[in-house]
Amino acid sequence: MIRAQALEKSYQVNGRTLAVIHPMDLYIKAASFAAIQGRSGSGKTTLLTLLSGLDRPTGGRLVLDEDDITDWPESRMAAFRNKKIGFVFQDFHLIPGMTALENVLFPAELSGNAHARERAESLLRQVGLWERRKHLPRQLSGGEQQRVAICRAVVNRPKIIFADEPTGNLDSAAADGVMQLLVDLKEEEGATLVVVTHSAEVAEQADRVITLSDGEVAHDSGA
Repeated sequence: MIRAQALEKSYQVNGRTLAVIHPMDLYIKAASFAAIQGRSGSGKTTLLTLLSGLDRPTGGRLVLDEDDITDWPESRMAAFRNKKIGFVFQDFHLIPGMTALENVLFPAELSGNAHARERAESLLRQVGLWERRKHLPRQLSGGEQQRVAICRAVVNRPKIIFADEPTGNLDSAAADGVMQLLVDLKEEEGATLVVVTHSAEVAEQADRVITLSDGEVAHDSGA
């Protein structure tokens, strides 16, 4: 689960305080699918980076999977993210010089996962990319790259999967396939899924839709 208490983020710009996320209380229950929507500049991606521990809040507390991570040093946070959190980005973020299989294996090997290769190979078979396991990212289509990125995100069986516009660079057919894959993996693993999206079709699949406006929650279907 995810629990944010008075979570906020602001920046100092030319001597002025610019609030991007106003103090916010938010609870997302375990094994649910929450979509975060809002116009450009509403704070969607900033909120996602705060909830995932990729960025530090200016104020407030954040609890992930029973652990209050607010004041953890980066070394501890990095190990926590690698073990319990999976990330899927709009631009894939695959390592160019690694094959599809090597990209999926990378976080598992960092964590010392003894079953890394077996798990990575199983995932690539599951998403229909086994025959392309030795291909580099540039040799794969956008949809294929995103499927590799999803496999990499879940190889360590994370408790929480965060995705930032995972279908933003894909055509409609590939986007449908990617979202179905994310939902299926979330169901199989019992993970919590949090997706930032501008797509109404993606949001319709969520258990809950949180709409932001100017760094505040304008509407929450789960409230």
